[in-house]
Amino acid sequence: MKDVFRVRRMWRPRGELRDRYDVVIVGAGSHGLATAYYLVKNHGVKSVAVLEKSYIGSGAAGRNTTIIRSNYRTPEGAAFYKRSVELYERLGADLDFNLLFSQSGHLTLAHSERAMVTMTERAEVNQLLGIDSRLVYNDTIAELCPELDLSDHPTWPILGALYHPPGGIIRHDAVVWGFARGADRGGVEIHPYTKVTGIQRSNGRVTGVSTTRGEVACDTVISATAGWSTRLKAPQPLFSTPWATELRPCPPRRWDTCRPKAATSSSCHSCQQGASTGAWRSRGTSRRSLIGMTAREARGWSAGSMTATGWSRTTKSS
Repeated sequence: MKDVFRVRRMWRPRGELRDRYDVVIVGAGSHGLATAYYLVKNHGVKSVAVLEKSYIGSGAAGRNTTIIRSNYRTPEGAAFYKRSVELYERLGADLDFNLLFSQSGHLTLAHSERAMVTMTERAEVNQLLGIDSRLVYNDTIAELCPELDLSDHPTWPILGALYHPPGGIIRHDAVVWGFARGADRGGVEIHPYTKVTGIQRSNGRVTGVSTTRGEVACDTVISATAGWSTRLKAPQPLFSTPWATELRPCPPRRWDTCRPKAATSSSCHSCQQGASTGAWRSRGTSRRSLIGMTAREARGWSAGSMTATGWSRTTKSS
């Protein structure tokens, strides 16, 4: 019982940077920390440092849809994400950390005949690749997600959906924390608030990085900064993308139906509309994020937000 109320750190506090590491990873999000974790676990690389300009998980890892699925349209994408779903299914046990992974199914809603054709094509591709994905109609949708308004009252009535039973949602912060703890236990050094300002190179080879805390020599640099990659001052041709653009969500026409609160629902299905334009609604902390809604709110939001393309329901009713 002595450990019940004892506060224990999940990973070590930031220490001093060493002069040299075998591998330096730029970016302490889910990709960077996962890379560090698997370098140690699967490849025995011990001298690894993860450098992050802010707190860990402060980038795209903390701002995403949190949806885990594999029902993509291309064979390459479907196979890649099928393996990803398989890894996530046992990742909590591997990390010995509750990632709040809920495989409650994923619905991609269709609102036009063309969208139904697209869903049919995706379902056929998925099934050929051995992925559990199929086209369902409103009677099945009503059973899976009774809160949805399946009438013809919304501006874009629901005609059907692509149903992916293995799909689900996960707590993105928990993924970051779990990988950080696992990497730290393997000896990886995590250095938040350490901005990489440049990559050093000599005779065509990377030799180290420059940071706000000094220079660090290394044999390998891995950029795990996602959309911020082109902002890292690296010599050509290390990164060939010439520019980067910051993307912002397209606001809906009516804000009154977008409330900064989590509403309850009777089950946990993620629903995504099948439109090609508009603003994606994801779990998060900003006012433009919908975590869930009541049936009454769903009807008003569907009718009033012409540019809204999806919402996730993540909590159960009491």
